[in-house]
Parts: sequence; C-alpha cells; structure tokens
Amino acid sequence: MGTWGTGPFENDGGLDWIDEIARGGTDLARFRAGFEAELSADGYVGEYGDGVLALLRIARMVDDGRPVAEAPIPAGGTGEDPAGIRLEDFRAGLTPEYRGWLAAAADRVLSPTASDLYDRWALTDDLDQWLATAREDLEYLRTGLEHPPAEPETEPEGPSARF
Repeated sequence: MGTWGTGPFENDGGLDWIDEIARGGTDLARFRAGFEAELSADGYVGEYGDGVLALLRIARMVDDGRPVAEAPIPAGGTGEDPAGIRLEDFRAGLTPEYRGWLAAAADRVLSPTASDLYDRWALTDDLDQWLATAREDLEYLRTGLEHPPAEPETEPEGPSARF
C-alpha cells in the first residue's frame, strides 16, 4: 500500500496528490472532477481516496495557520517550511462550497461499502486508528462549516458614520 502510518501524509497516494496539486499538475477543481468521474463510473472510490483525506488535513492546516507535525516535505524541498507545502497554493480553492463537497467526499472514502481505501485498511490491524485520524479531520472541517469565523466588524464610512 506504500503506507508507513495512519495519517493522511503517511502514504504514497496522499503525498502524490498533494504534490500534484502544489506543483500545478492539477488543481482542486480538476481533482474534484476526477473524483466525481471515478465515483459515477461504479459508485466506488478508488485512487482518489488518499487525496481526499490529504486535502482534509490541508484544509485544517490552512484554518489553523500552522503546520501539522506530520506534514510532508515535497521532493526537492528544503525543509525550511515545516509544513513542506505552501498553504497559499490551496487557500483560495478551499471555499466553503468546496469544503462542503470535500466533507461529502470524505464520507464516501470512509464508507465500508464504497471505498477501496477502506477495504485496504480493513485488512490491517490499524483500521480503527486510520478511521479515528480521518474522522478527526472531517469533524474539524464540519465544525468550521457549521460555525464559520465571524467577519471582522468595520466602521462605516461617510458623514453618517459620525452619528
């Protein structure tokens, strides 16, 4: 499986997708279209599952404004950025609408009836840990969707602002 841990950056599939997006080989919209095409073919999540879970963690990193300990350093990276990726490469595309789609996609990836990735983890002793890690990121995303940060209040401009 090319996996050395239960985290979203501890497998070749997740790292490959993040690297592909960060380097401009694809973008979030094309990733979504590919996932949807794969799903519509037979209702089963295949190669996109690792990427969905990695994007869940990226969304969390963007929101937290700080790197997550296990984040990858891309091939050829210097390691100066502890996250190993440039969060700004993802920030603009992770809109509330995209995040809603990402939550639904993650539900499919974590489904025991619709996911190749789930099937592979079910063959290991680490299924529960993998699910817990992914569900924690998914819950974080859902909480942000249900309770978005408040917009900062701005002072009105013009003459009526003084009264």
